[in-house]
Amino acid sequence: MLENLFLIYANYSLSHNPENLYEIFQEVCRYTAPDWSTTSKESVLERIKDILGHMENLSEYGQPPKQEDDVYYEYYEPYYNKRADWGIFSYLIAYEAMFGYRNEYCEEGCFKKWSRIKLGEDKFKGPKRINCYECGRLYFVNIFSGLVEGLEYSKISGLDRLLRNAYSNIGKIILITEVKSKLFFKERLTEALGWDLSLVFPEETDDLRGKFLSFLEWIIGYSLTEFLLHNDRRKLKKCPYCHKFFIAKDIKRQRCYSDDCRKTFERIKKQKQRDEDPVKYY
Repeated sequence: MLENLFLIYANYSLSHNPENLYEIFQEVCRYTAPDWSTTSKESVLERIKDILGHMENLSEYGQPPKQEDDVYYEYYEPYYNKRADWGIFSYLIAYEAMFGYRNEYCEEGCFKKWSRIKLGEDKFKGPKRINCYECGRLYFVNIFSGLVEGLEYSKISGLDRLLRNAYSNIGKIILITEVKSKLFFKERLTEALGWDLSLVFPEETDDLRGKFLSFLEWIIGYSLTEFLLHNDRRKLKKCPYCHKFFIAKDIKRQRCYSDDCRKTFERIKKQKQRDEDPVKYY
């Protein structure tokens, strides 16, 4: 379901696993109605695969490759912000999603710059520096943790901006769809998401910088907002055993529903019983 997107995003590190983003985009395409005269869901996913493939290869560097190692980017840099073929643009999108910073400093105006304070300067220097797309995920995790901890909305730094951008850039589209039915009418109205195809068709725009990450932020923010509007936010939990976020079926639930965490809970419970009453439980 669409609401699962923010859980996938919050729970899975992207530092060396950009392929985890593919699951998010698969879900996005399931609930989306792109311009069919321009593209299809299959071609969108193929282009996303292409971007993530470049990101996976670039992740081996850990930081922006030296010019002599990065001949591809150096050669095509003059074409930046100009019309070019998809092979060039997919590489540049991947490069900017990872190495949007320059000379160890975050780009001027990046609203996630406070992450340097939250996470520590050491994570933004040297060969182990976190990439831009992982910084964005950690930025979101900080916001999401505030919700799970039960803070008031106005007390969670960054939440207001996330919600505002999500609903101004991602909207709902009403579609007429044909259904197999014995009822009198064979068509019905359904809702789908509307989003900017320039993410995967950059020849339609001159602005590549940050577009991939911005879209990711918008769709995750939209997913979270939809949940908060239609559900009890107290059902958002973080498991004390696996430390993953999850949606509880009731607000009293504290651990997630995995078998491993259930077994851990039972083992700890039994050990506590033995410590409190060794005669009875040994």
